[in-house]
Amino acid sequence: MAIANPTGKTGNAKGQRVRHPKYGEGVIFAREGDGDDAKITVQFTSVGMKKLVEKFAQLEKL
Repeated sequence: MAIANPTGKTGNAKGQRVRHPKYGEGVIFAREGDGDDAKITVQFTSVGMKKLVEKFAQLEKL
């Protein structure tokens, strides 16, 4: 059974290109949880993999 991609305001999906104020550009590698508890793993070009709490991540979609 496939899980639908999130559609909320913070609903970043796997494969989405993003920009972080400190780490630069990256691609969302994985997403865990939902709502305020959601965590995302992003593969950044300059610093590698980082796991972030989505609501505090300050990610800008590209």
